[in-house]
Amino acid sequence: MNNLLLSEFLFGNENFGLNLNQSRPALYIFGFEIYLYALCIVTGMCLAILIGGLYFKKRGYDPYDITIYALAVIPLGVLGARAYIYIFPWSDRAIPDWSTFFDFRSGGLGIYGGVIVGYLTAMVLAKIRKQDFRIIADCIIPGVFLAQAMGRWGNFFNQEAYGNLITHVYDELPHAASGLFAKFNGYAVWIDARGGWYQATFFYESVCTFLGFLVCVLILTRSKKYKLGWCTAFYGLFYGTARLVIEGMRSDSLYLYIGTQLTDIKISQLVSIFSILLGLWTLSKIYRKQLLTAYG
Repeated sequence: MNNLLLSEFLFGNENFGLNLNQSRPALYIFGFEIYLYALCIVTGMCLAILIGGLYFKKRGYDPYDITIYALAVIPLGVLGARAYIYIFPWSDRAIPDWSTFFDFRSGGLGIYGGVIVGYLTAMVLAKIRKQDFRIIADCIIPGVFLAQAMGRWGNFFNQEAYGNLITHVYDELPHAASGLFAKFNGYAVWIDARGGWYQATFFYESVCTFLGFLVCVLILTRSKKYKLGWCTAFYGLFYGTARLVIEGMRSDSLYLYIGTQLTDIKISQLVSIFSILLGLWTLSKIYRKQLLTAYG
C-alpha cells in the first residue's frame, strides 16, 4: 500500500510529480515544472551557506553572518552568471537578445560570471561590515567549490557542457541509451540531440571542484601552517588550471568577440589565465615578507 501511495504521489498526482524521461527532467509541484538543473544549483547554494556558516563560527564570527553575505552574493552572483553568457555569447548568437535576460527558465548561466560578481560583492560587503575579507573569502571558498561540483550535474540533466565525440570507444554500445543514468558512464555521456557518446566534461569538472573542496577543508581544519588567503589563492590556481584544460575539450564554449568579429579564443580559458594570475598574486601577498627577505 505504501509503495502504491508513493507511486501515485510521484507519477499519478496532478499536483505533484516526477518525470525522469525527458531530456530536461523536472519535478512538478501544482503543475509548475522545477528542472533538476535548478535543483542541483539550489542544493549547491544551500550546502555552501551551511559550510560557510560553520567556518564563520570556527574563525570567531557569528555563523548567522553567512546569511547576510548569501542574501547579497547569491542574487547578484546569479545575475553575473547570466550576464556572462550575454556579454560573451556563443558563436551562433553573436548579437544576444537582451530582452530575454530575465527569462531564466530558458537556461544559460556562466559559472565564471557568478564567481567574479560574487567575489566583488563579498569584498564590498566585508568592507562595509568592517570584517577581514581574507577571512570571509577563505570561509566561503570551500562552499563555492562544493556548489560548483553539485551544479555541474545540472549540465548532465540538461545534456550540455560536454566535449568531443568519442564513438570509436563505444561503437559496441546501443546508439539509443535507455534510462537517464544509462546515458552516462563516468567517461562519456550520451547526447540525444546528436545521437552519440561525447566526453563528459561536466563530470570531469565536477570531480575537480569536489577535490578542491576537500583540499580546502584539509587546509582550514588540519593544516597548522594555514595562512590567511590560502583558500582564495588555491581557488584561483586550482580551478583556473582545471578549467583551462577542461574548457579546451568542450564543444559548446563561449568565444571572444572583438566588435562583431569572432575570434577563436575561448573566453573561459582567457578568464582562467586571469584566475591563475590572481592566485599567484594572492600567494605573493601572503609570502611577501619571506620573498622580500629571500630576494631583497
